[in-house]
Amino acid sequence: MAGRPKFPKHVERLFWDQIRAGAGLTAACEAIGVAPRWGRMRFREAGGVNPTRVAPAVGRYLSWPEREELAALAHTGLGVVAIARRLGRSPSTIGRELARGDTHRGYRASVGQGKADLARAAPRPSKLATNLPLRAAVVLCDRGTVDGGAYWQGPGSLWDAVGTTLEDEIARYHAVIHLRTPTSPDAYGHENPLRIESLDEAAAIDARIAESWSSHPRRYFVDATPDFLTKAAQSLALLRDQVPPCCRHHVKPFLWSTWPGEVEPHGP
Repeated sequence: MAGRPKFPKHVERLFWDQIRAGAGLTAACEAIGVAPRWGRMRFREAGGVNPTRVAPAVGRYLSWPEREELAALAHTGLGVVAIARRLGRSPSTIGRELARGDTHRGYRASVGQGKADLARAAPRPSKLATNLPLRAAVVLCDRGTVDGGAYWQGPGSLWDAVGTTLEDEIARYHAVIHLRTPTSPDAYGHENPLRIESLDEAAAIDARIAESWSSHPRRYFVDATPDFLTKAAQSLALLRDQVPPCCRHHVKPFLWSTWPGEVEPHGP
């Protein structure tokens, strides 16, 4: 049923443009004038994959601002030719649009936009946007952005400084695997030149990181082990449980081995 769309397509496109530019969910919503709750909901529904065209619509289509201006001009009593001249469009385009958005109260931009969106062939969505098993099998692992809060020394909060919120950053992650810092001096050596903190300092940072992620609904801890390979194997086991059953054979304890009781499948 045609009618006023909740948000015109160009608004959603602007939202995803902000996300592509690196803005957080809250910052992206504020930039285009919509509620952050809508942005978080839309981001979850799309699985973080932009369902709109990356390129803007072809110029031969009337835009939402043009339809709003058309409505204002039509309500002043201007004729088709005069409106077409003001908008830089052909009279036939304006005539069809006035008919498309006609209501008992005259032309309504929202009605015209809604009918145009329904009539226009939708762009072919990407496989990641529509194929849930395929999307879920794409595993992207990184150092969680929330970890940065444990190192931030001010001024103010890290999230204000980078234009996002803690809630938005936590919402980016399906699951969190926290590798705990060793607590024994023997296990926390300084052979690694990147380890510049003392054992006590590292433990304090580890505690702050754990607290930062405390609101995430799927958080897993991997305790310190005498050797890192054991710790890595436990992490991969947790990661494997987050992958759909159809694809779990792709996650191996190590590149050269399989899980106990598992037979190597044929083919990809």
